[in-house]
Amino acid sequence: SFPQTHCPKAPSSLFDSLSTHPFILPFLNIIFRFSETNVTWGRRPSNMIGISCLSFLLPAVVWAKCFPPFGFLYFIVTITSTLSDFVFTGVNSIFHGLDKTVA
Repeated sequence: SFPQTHCPKAPSSLFDSLSTHPFILPFLNIIFRFSETNVTWGRRPSNMIGISCLSFLLPAVVWAKCFPPFGFLYFIVTITSTLSDFVFTGVNSIFHGLDKTVA
């Protein structure tokens, strides 16, 4: 007979089966780990990342003149990405969750 240890374990609940689904997992991480950082190098902000985050201001200004709602969205993306990826890099902050949600 075939040993039971080689059989895949059936999920015990709907949550268990959904929590490992590749499409659902990112959304669960946003909900349950909203303010956690996911960088492994600690508190070391990079000037290049800061410049990259602030570069979203250029399309924000252009879109603000042509189509103000898009300009506003780009401005929000600029603020959240700069605060999450540059100012609060390596430490837990609500801006990590906001950045993931806005992106």
